Amino acid sequence: MFRRSKVAGGFALALALLSLAAAACAQTVAPGKSIEREFGSLGITCAVDEKLARVLVTLTLEGQLVGQSALTHDSRKYRFNVKANGNTARGELRLQLSSPPQLSSVEAIILMRKGASPPVPFRGSLATWLAPDDLIYVERTFFLSPELKAQTTVRGLTKSNVTVDLYAGSTLLYSVSMNQASPVARIPDELILGDVRVAAGAKFILTIPTQLQLGQVLMQGQYQSRNTPQTAISADIAVWPW
Repeated sequence: MFRRSKVAGGFALALALLSLAAAACAQTVAPGKSIEREFGSLGITCAVDEKLARVLVTLTLEGQLVGQSALTHDSRKYRFNVKANGNTARGELRLQLSSPPQLSSVEAIILMRKGASPPVPFRGSLATWLAPDDLIYVERTFFLSPELKAQTTVRGLTKSNVTVDLYAGSTLLYSVSMNQASPVARIPDELILGDVRVAAGAKFILTIPTQLQLGQVLMQGQYQSRNTPQTAISADIAVWPW
């Protein structure tokens, strides 16, 4: 009797494993859309941003909201350990970004337990998608003064195609672009809009990110605004990981 129960229990576990693996086979989702996966009583929704390297993941267990996190280039992992109505789920979700034609994905390691039943594991892809060629990996905003800001946008697989936009309030003053072949950009003429001024010759220097160093944009120049007297700057206005 004991042996028969043990065999039946092992067979039930094997069926549960096969069912869970089959249910969790990666599905392709279009950027700007979301997809929901189910692992027994655990539901995971992946909402893929249309332009940014960002996926909002939402976890429900037994129909209850138990977790949410934004996976980004800066924060690619989300670890969870959640409980609801005697059921538990723990694991890790990881954002894997790839340049087309390779697929980007959300990878998962999950251990599900229903009541006192044996835990059921899963490891694999939850969702895959083809990221756009101009995917924005990183956006940074640096306020030089309350009226003047520098907005840095990083694109490309090497995270080295960089644009810096200078704004006076909501008005775009000037844009510069840098990349691995041309890592230095300058503002040739003085920029003036109302009380906001950026002196001619302001320089932007790009450091290419690698596995050993962070990417960064160094700004050197002078500026002033209504409440800020003429000020010299030589500082990193944006920093990002490889």
